[in-house]
Amino acid sequence: MRKKNTRERLIKSAIDLMMAKGYHAVSVNEICYDAHVAKGSFYHYFPAKWDILKEVIKARDDFYKDLFYRAMAADISPLAKIRRIFELASQDQQSVMDATGKVAGCTIGNLTLELSYADEPARQLFQQLFADYAAIISQALKQSMDIGEIPRRPALPIAQAIFAYLQGILLLAKTENSPQILEQFADGAIMIAQGLKAYPA
Repeated sequence: MRKKNTRERLIKSAIDLMMAKGYHAVSVNEICYDAHVAKGSFYHYFPAKWDILKEVIKARDDFYKDLFYRAMAADISPLAKIRRIFELASQDQQSVMDATGKVAGCTIGNLTLELSYADEPARQLFQQLFADYAAIISQALKQSMDIGEIPRRPALPIAQAIFAYLQGILLLAKTENSPQILEQFADGAIMIAQGLKAYPA
C-alpha cells in the first residue's frame, strides 16, 4: 500500500504541476518536493521524466474521455450532446479556477503545443488521442444525420473540425481566464455540424 501511495502521490503532483506550468518548466526535484517523496524513490518508479509524463497524459486522457462519454450518455439529441461537451468542459475549467484562480485550458492540448514540434513520439501519441476524441464526436454526428438533424455528409472531417474548434475555445478561455467562454461559444460547434459558414451577429 505504501508503494502504491508513493507512486500515486508522484503522479498527482506531476499532474498538478504540469497542468499549471507545462512539461519543461517542471523538474523532477519539484515533483518530488510537492509529493513529499525522496528523489531516489522517483527513479524507482519512473526511469525518466518522460515516463511520468506518460502517466500524466494517460490520467488526463482518461478524464477527458470520461467527460466526452458523459456528454454522449445524456438523454438529449445528438447535436445537444456535442454542445454538452462544451458545457462539461466549462464546468471542469470552473472547478480548476475555483481551486487555483486560473483557467488551465486542456492539459493535453497544452502539452501538444509544447512537445509535438521537437518530440516525435509525443506527437504521435497526441495524434492518436486527438483521433480518439474526434471519433467520439463522429458517432454523435452520425446519429444526428440518422434522425435528420443535419445533412448527411462524411462525419469524421466535421468531427475533427469541431474538436479543433473546442481546442481553440479552450485556449481562448485560458487567455481570457474565463470558463464561461466555453458555453458562450458552444453554439459554434453546432453551426460547424450544420455546415453553416459564419457565426451569427
